[in-house]
Amino acid sequence: MFLDKETYKRIHISVKELKEKIDKGEDFILLDVREPQEYNYSRIKEKEA
Repeated sequence: MFLDKETYKRIHISVKELKEKIDKGEDFILLDVREPQEYNYSRIKEKEA
C-alpha cells in the first residue's frame, strides 16, 4: 500500500497523541491492527482509558 505523507499523518498516531486525545475526552475511533502477541505485550487496559 502506498500513502502520501498527509494521508499517513491522518491515519497514524503516536502514543503521546493518543494519550492527549484520551485525556481531552475527544471522540475518535482507534483501529488497532497489531498481531495478537503485540496486543498482549502492550495494550491499554479498560481501567486506564
